[in-house]
Amino acid sequence: DDIAWLADLGSKETGKWGSDGFAIRQSGDDIYVIGNTSKGAMNGVYDLIEDNLGVLWIRADEENGLIYDELEEAAITKIDYREKSPFAIRGCQFGGDYATGLMMTRNKCNTRFGLGFYTKFGGEPFTAGHTTFELLLTSPLYDPEETEYWETDEAGNCLWQEGSRQINPWSEKAIDAMAASIIATMEANPDIRCMCVGELDNQGHGRNVPYDTEPFEYAPGEFIDPTEYNFYSTVWHTMVNKIARKVRDAVPDGRVSTFVLLCGSEPAACEMEDNVMICYTPVDQDMTVSMLDPSIDDRVTNRASLIHWKYIPQWVEKTSSAIFWVYYLCNYSGTEYSWPIWYTIQEDLQGLAKLGVDGISSDGESDVQSESGWLNLDGPRGNCQNYWDMNELLCWLYQKLLWNPDEDIPSLITYFCDKVYGGASPYMQEYYRLLEQGFNGFKESYKGATTLTFHFSDFYKRCVKNQGIGHPLLDTLEQAYNAASGPVKDRILYIWDCVKFHMSSFRSF
Repeated sequence: DDIAWLADLGSKETGKWGSDGFAIRQSGDDIYVIGNTSKGAMNGVYDLIEDNLGVLWIRADEENGLIYDELEEAAITKIDYREKSPFAIRGCQFGGDYATGLMMTRNKCNTRFGLGFYTKFGGEPFTAGHTTFELLLTSPLYDPEETEYWETDEAGNCLWQEGSRQINPWSEKAIDAMAASIIATMEANPDIRCMCVGELDNQGHGRNVPYDTEPFEYAPGEFIDPTEYNFYSTVWHTMVNKIARKVRDAVPDGRVSTFVLLCGSEPAACEMEDNVMICYTPVDQDMTVSMLDPSIDDRVTNRASLIHWKYIPQWVEKTSSAIFWVYYLCNYSGTEYSWPIWYTIQEDLQGLAKLGVDGISSDGESDVQSESGWLNLDGPRGNCQNYWDMNELLCWLYQKLLWNPDEDIPSLITYFCDKVYGGASPYMQEYYRLLEQGFNGFKESYKGATTLTFHFSDFYKRCVKNQGIGHPLLDTLEQAYNAASGPVKDRILYIWDCVKFHMSSFRSF
């Protein structure tokens, strides 16, 4: 019965499930960990250890992040249960170091950036990237003298690669070349069965004269006019569809993915081929409410933050497979303040699970000091580990909610604080409660967008000083530090020093 239950992956209509669930059963003196996949069995082993032996994995460095109490004897008391996640793909899009990957695997995540991770840890690929130029330039059909590949100026003159922001999506020659590149890669690498046709990350697109001035036929007899809001998006995703059909003809189980990002964010008029996976990237998501919550229209004025609740259901309806590249763990000032957005994350994940989304992965920084990601950390403390020092709880909660979006967050916070902070737990729980209070209070009147670029000066002014929680925060952290012992003091000291440093910039608070 467990094997049948684990094998049932559901559908978009009934709700989807990941293939790496597990069951734990007792028979006599034996305990069985059951998975239909190796990763499922691995998830069950780590769950058994965590729930029965009280072990937590919260940081890449095990000296700092492997949390447990020494036991005279171990008792296995939580048995005879089974679990699976509503998301097939769960993880983060940063780095490739072994230590961070192992820590996340132990928290039942299964994807990180790059092929090496999911082959090494038995996980799943998250296929997304800014790839169109690379696909074209490495194609066996690439012609360096061809002008049709590129964008133009206002007069229709070719700008070549150097002057183009994107591939010309009207170009059949570009479509043929990119398809040939994907097909050649898949035929040479049997492990690769999905590749991304992704726009370049350069804030939009240029001109393609005369194509972008004429009605476009995206399906037989179906046209869209250049004046329509989703004109370019329809052209772009029609290009992706054409590539997908060519890939499927040559590699029957081959798929392509594509970004729903900047130049192709509007829901296209065309339906997507069944071997296309869309990767929705909610750039400028406002973190004060769920990306699926329409109430943001009544408060925030930034248009880029208002589109997601409208666009996401339409996009998910158009495709058989959708993944989300999110930005929960990559606020630029994350070395300077603790980002209390766990309820926003929970509401997002609950809503996306109901829509039948396949997976979620957050951009951010690896928990390894030598690792250097794309994130423009803009605080006085600017390395990757500092981000995790300030946001240990957020990073851990994110991983927990990926597995089960319906987890009880207050109970998780209490458990985390008890295990990680020991005698300082009550004060650290109060610290996080105060952060939530300040964040919730500020958002009621703030009209700007609270995105990944929300600066530490804004956070401490709007969420702390103006909410009257500056002294309570500092008092609570001082009490936590005094109640802690050993290495836990250092853990709290980093947070306390950050808050003291930034609050000292105010004459009074």
